[in-house]
Amino acid sequence: MESLSEEIRNVSGGLSKGLRHRAENVISKGEAGKRLLVSSKVWCNTIPTTDCDVMLTFPLQANENQVMWLLSRIRGMTPGIKVNIKHHQHSRVYGFYMKADCDTLLKGADDLHLPKPLKTEFGGGHKEFVYDDRDLFEGYHDPDVFFSSQERQMIIQHILNTSLRSTGSEVVGKIELYEGQAIIPTLESKGIVCLLPLHSLDDLKELKSTWIHSFGAQPLEKITNYFGVKIGLYFAYLGHYTMALVLPSFIGLIVWQCSGKSQLQDDVCFILFSIVNVLWATVYLALWKRQSASLAYQWGTLDKTNELLVESRPLFKVHNGVL
Repeated sequence: MESLSEEIRNVSGGLSKGLRHRAENVISKGEAGKRLLVSSKVWCNTIPTTDCDVMLTFPLQANENQVMWLLSRIRGMTPGIKVNIKHHQHSRVYGFYMKADCDTLLKGADDLHLPKPLKTEFGGGHKEFVYDDRDLFEGYHDPDVFFSSQERQMIIQHILNTSLRSTGSEVVGKIELYEGQAIIPTLESKGIVCLLPLHSLDDLKELKSTWIHSFGAQPLEKITNYFGVKIGLYFAYLGHYTMALVLPSFIGLIVWQCSGKSQLQDDVCFILFSIVNVLWATVYLALWKRQSASLAYQWGTLDKTNELLVESRPLFKVHNGVL
């Protein structure tokens, strides 16, 4: 087996000047700085992610034999995932930079039943992706366009969790893996590795300019493509609810201006305002149901299986009758 140092030398790249500068500043602060350096926040702010979707890190001064063992398992059991390994001198942390090829992503989308757009001649709209019927879907040849960064990361995590399993009784450090046990979730639970989804700096800059620093309509499509449908629906609801509050706020301001002149007038105003609020809440709920259904259809999740009906803990397995 190729040594770890040779493996690292064969991989092009290295630390950027910005990362070296930050590392020197952090290391000078002692042990607290070292812990900060390996945090996910620092990784996301410093590591270029143009050719990488997911990063797997190890603790400080990790055992090289364990690193090489896991590397051989990933490359042997998941050949569709490209792995580059780097050892960062200042932090002494090993990192696996992973990206899946197009065919692997398409098969993963089939396993996860991801909704993808159909070609116009086949009816358009969204449909759960089927690998055997991939020719029916628009733009499936280009994974960077066909999949969002969030979807690529979800597929890679799914493949690592389901395909990477122990082939027999194996020992990693003090951890014993039995046959069929998922390797990555087990090592994560024991603190041996940490799986990090990496940010796309270009997408973040675009969201910052069109969303955070903008006073116009929220770019819901961009938010959903980057963070997923759940987050997209959350911010869609916030925007819809905030706009809907304009009417009761305006009426409440009028009621406040008219109150205080007499007890009878106050009673009438408060009763009318209560009736208005009841009517407003009823109409608002109906409008939001319509809007959420429209967004769910647009994003292809209207007919998606409810998460409560999905098998819980699919990686769980009883070993020798012990829970």
